[in-house]
Amino acid sequence: MRRLLFAPLLFLSVFSALSHASVDQLLQAALDQQLAHHPEWLAMLHYNHDQKNERIFGGEPQSFIDDANFFLSDLGSSSPHDELIATINTFFDGRDSTSRQCRFIARYRWLKSKLNINQSTFDPAKCSEYIEWRQSINANSVTMIFPAAYLNSPSSMFGHTLLRFDPPDEQQDSKWLSWALNFGAEVDADDTSIFYAYKGILGGYPGFFVMMPYFKKIQEYNRLENRDIWEYKLNLTPEEVDRLVDHVWALNEIQFDYFFFDENCSFRLLELLNVARPGTAVTQGFELTAIPVDTIRAVRRGGFLSDVVFRPAHATVLQATAQQLNKRQQELARQLATHEITLDDGWDASYTKQEQSDILDLSYNYLRYLKVNQARDSDSAKLSYQFLRKISELPKPNSSNIVTPDRPEDGHKSRMTSIRRGERDSRHYWQWDLRVSYHDILDNEIGYLRGAQINLGSMQIRKYQDEGVKLQRLDLIDILSLPPKTRFLNPLSWQVRTGWERTRSEGKDILTPFLQGGMGVTYPFSTDFFGYALLKARLEHNSDFSTFIDAGVGSNFGIYSFDKLGSNELNVELLEFSNNHYRYKASWSRNFVMSTDHSLRFGLSREWHPGDRFNEFQFGYRYFF
Repeated sequence: MRRLLFAPLLFLSVFSALSHASVDQLLQAALDQQLAHHPEWLAMLHYNHDQKNERIFGGEPQSFIDDANFFLSDLGSSSPHDELIATINTFFDGRDSTSRQCRFIARYRWLKSKLNINQSTFDPAKCSEYIEWRQSINANSVTMIFPAAYLNSPSSMFGHTLLRFDPPDEQQDSKWLSWALNFGAEVDADDTSIFYAYKGILGGYPGFFVMMPYFKKIQEYNRLENRDIWEYKLNLTPEEVDRLVDHVWALNEIQFDYFFFDENCSFRLLELLNVARPGTAVTQGFELTAIPVDTIRAVRRGGFLSDVVFRPAHATVLQATAQQLNKRQQELARQLATHEITLDDGWDASYTKQEQSDILDLSYNYLRYLKVNQARDSDSAKLSYQFLRKISELPKPNSSNIVTPDRPEDGHKSRMTSIRRGERDSRHYWQWDLRVSYHDILDNEIGYLRGAQINLGSMQIRKYQDEGVKLQRLDLIDILSLPPKTRFLNPLSWQVRTGWERTRSEGKDILTPFLQGGMGVTYPFSTDFFGYALLKARLEHNSDFSTFIDAGVGSNFGIYSFDKLGSNELNVELLEFSNNHYRYKASWSRNFVMSTDHSLRFGLSREWHPGDRFNEFQFGYRYFF
């Protein structure tokens, strides 16, 4: 009886010894191959190899992932070696390792290939949750999606990127079958825009990857927010697609720190591409900022792009359709869409069949635009059907031939530096400018929204001939949105600026902190010529003022235009404070585009202050990098 009891114990002891010996052999093989420093291992664990820690602080690599649930070692976030040892021990210790292998299936398959592990040690079919999820994703190819900038949303000023997982070709009749992977901050619902900006910049929000049907993102970006969408198909191999999707499975409910300017949606997607194709260095060069369009450029440089598709927003289609008609035809289309006249009122008598088709097509698009954010009603649905039925009886509308605009990644780089030579009130100076991001309304417009200015971290250092070096201006935020008003679109023009700048007071220049904002309207005089008017207010701390903070109100009028050589702006600013101090300024600026990343900028201005007035002239060279 004792022998019968002893035999199973002896068998288990021998099996355990053999199991540990096998694990030891795997560990030794991993050490011999230096797998802890393999690019794919570092990429799967999101180590910032050759990134911020090493370049800025000189420290060891540190994982960008801040969630302990992602690591199998207590030191895993800072030691790729310890995480490798813990992973091998956990996967192959023989104690219910299947659940952990299923959880980190991308790691397991990589170790299996590197260590020649027998397939019989793990059966993926046992991972029922993973199998069900993987079949629902049904990814055969991957597309990077870039919804263009949307200035009315603080989180989308620079655009956004996400990944779309597409099914096999025979199932791609509709992109509605695809799934989208989005990385974003988990924002507190009660946070105001100020809190959002503060916490978003300083990493106050957790970030998560979320998988969702792609049609929901189309509705959000392309229809509700009227943002154009660029679709960049990636040339990933089937093996690379599988590796990427398997890795995404391990990121479910894993928390990252979210930083608006660098560790954001776009940078996280670059990390995933580095997993799919290790060693491409696609994540390098983003120590300070990761502007979405810059990450698109990095993907192109890394050799990932195979095809590009442009999906225009409703507003884009509406505007392009309207531009093909004259004013009378546009007004007729508007009246048809708003029920001011009906299809039976004989409106078509004086128009050709092609003109009728174009007018009705514009009416249909305008009606859709008006109803984007409204509940569907029977009257609008009936009218839409009537438009479509009538169009089907006429020649094909010309709006179907919408010209694809310049691609965003073909525009100038996001950072800018310049050197200027100027003269102010008979005093000569040199000025050096540095701008972290990203575009002003006079910069080369290729790839950017016309009339949209977003400058963050813009600094001017000036040296007069008889003075030392001084900070002339530092803009933390400088946003100007001048979308033109049309017969069909009525957008609001607005501006917000905050930072420090030298202002004229009592015959001297004083560095003053300020906050300024305004709103108004922009009108198009022609395709390339626009005028705008803004009412504005300003809060300022000036040491020459009697109060700690004084308020000023005023207006801003201007015209700006584009031509083959570049752009112009003529601007008049009027500002009066409660202490009877005033500032008036008239200026003209001219930008000459030399090439995509090189330009020349000229400027003339005249300023009026109490007891003081002067002229200023400057010219300079601007380089984008």
